[in-house]
Amino acid sequence: MPKETLTIDSMGNIDAGSLRIAVNNALKLLTQDLSDRPVLDKPRTLILKIDMKPIVDTNSNAPALDSVDFAWNVMTKAPAIGSTGGLMKPNHEGLLYFHSDLPDAPDDETIMDQAARKRRDRGERNQ
Repeated sequence: MPKETLTIDSMGNIDAGSLRIAVNNALKLLTQDLSDRPVLDKPRTLILKIDMKPIVDTNSNAPALDSVDFAWNVMTKAPAIGSTGGLMKPNHEGLLYFHSDLPDAPDDETIMDQAARKRRDRGERNQ
């Protein structure tokens, strides 16, 4: 591939196109988050950080720029994913328990829980 001048148009070709791929993947991730959580009215952000550090040729009387150490990072910021919390209760052994279908009522039962308990109770009586 020929030498290219660094411009916004040629940046995607850096590192054999890996910068373009990283930016496209970050855009896809943020777009998917927007689609998954459209009512969350918070920004999703893509940050392209480019660091350029001069490498100076000090072998002459007048130091001159020899080359540039170039590094890039693609970062995304999206609102955190979490919950408002649920309720857990300790048992007599000090272990916490919770009900996955009833996060605010770990002691309650769903209709399916009641049916399973009744089947277990019938099975124990029949033995």
